[in-house]
Amino acid sequence: MIVWLCVCCVTVQIGPGIVNLIWESSLFGHGAFLQVLTPVEPLTLRMVHHVYCQRWLPTIVAKFFLYSEALMVSRSL
Repeated sequence: MIVWLCVCCVTVQIGPGIVNLIWESSLFGHGAFLQVLTPVEPLTLRMVHHVYCQRWLPTIVAKFFLYSEALMVSRSL
């Protein structure tokens, strides 16, 4: 097993529209995804993703995390 690839994740759903995913990794440090769903009109939702991570993590890595999360969500719709 490669130790530097291990990631520990905790997911907490707060109510029907807020999901927090908190991760900790030896390679990427620790950070969080926040996902918020807001109803706009009947059968229409607005989804907002936020990524918070350590300052030393390159921005391109955080953007890749955000893009991959958005891609997974779009495939499930």
